[in-house]
Amino acid sequence: MPGLDRFCAHDGHTLARIGVETSEQLDVIPEQVRVVQHQRVKYACPCCDLGIKVTPAPARIIPPGLLTESALAWIPPIVLLISNKLDVDDIRWSDSAVLLSANGSWYTFAG
Repeated sequence: MPGLDRFCAHDGHTLARIGVETSEQLDVIPEQVRVVQHQRVKYACPCCDLGIKVTPAPARIIPPGLLTESALAWIPPIVLLISNKLDVDDIRWSDSAVLLSANGSWYTFAG
């Protein structure tokens, strides 16, 4: 977090680190799926407990999206492969615990 943001707006004290915010994204490496975690440090004023701030999260290609750029790039070829099978209910990765509904609700899942 930039230096000036580490001070309490209420009383000017230096903010103390109070924790870390973690967000996740799904990433696809051909034949692999991994979870990418982004940890964001949280700061608070040790005197007044009012000036809580969190370092910014990395930018995402779809702001509320769960998928990384490579995972999004993986979707069109898979859609072409399964387009002849209209009864496909789920997209599954073999050898992984990831199950994505075909209705696309996961596409913009806020993580």
